[in-house]
Amino acid sequence: MYLIDHSYTTPEQNLAFDDALLDYVESQHLAPYLRFWEPPQTFVVLGHGNKSATEVNLSACKQDSIPVFRRQSGGGTILQGEGVLNYSLVLPLSYHDDLHAITTTNSFVMNNVAEALQALDKDVSVNGITDIVIDSKKIIGNAQRRKRRTVLFHGCILVSLDLSLISKYLQHPSSEPDYRESRSHNEFLTHLNFSNSEIKSALISHWGAKSSNLPDLDDMVEKKITEYYAQKSWNFKF
Repeated sequence: MYLIDHSYTTPEQNLAFDDALLDYVESQHLAPYLRFWEPPQTFVVLGHGNKSATEVNLSACKQDSIPVFRRQSGGGTILQGEGVLNYSLVLPLSYHDDLHAITTTNSFVMNNVAEALQALDKDVSVNGITDIVIDSKKIIGNAQRRKRRTVLFHGCILVSLDLSLISKYLQHPSSEPDYRESRSHNEFLTHLNFSNSEIKSALISHWGAKSSNLPDLDDMVEKKITEYYAQKSWNFKF
């Protein structure tokens, strides 16, 4: 597995790079990648099918100039910002038999991520459909996007984000797992209280990722920004 630890300077570039890396591995039949990145500013990211007016406090975002984007993977709406560490796994389906279906992919990747992080906190576990938790409080939300031969599975790890900002800029989600029990964001979320370097090291060790050169995907990234993330018609399509 190749390792990429690279953050771009804009939200659009960071979102588009995951898409470009997925296309790159799909088209080139390459080995898997593990990527880390950190948000350059506070912004909202809708899941592919989410309704912006339902999931986001649009008036608060407008008042505070918080941009809103829509990613191409599924899952729920999230807040990115200082204190969030993102991981992305781009895996050829040939990497493991469990990657050939959505539900088994969720289970395979999240159980591996949870196992890696148990080296830091033994109480880390999987709950709900796409959540990783500590004592029934969510620390990582995850999502996936599938192509014919490759899957992108990515998640945002709450390390030190001001959790009150989530309640400020996001509505209570329209869909929630049973174990949430209608808890507010502040009651439901918590931090993984370790440094970014400790978390990265645990995941790198578990997946056996090795440092590699950053693939030259700038043209693909810019194309995806132009076609998607720079377009209001995409970001607010629902």
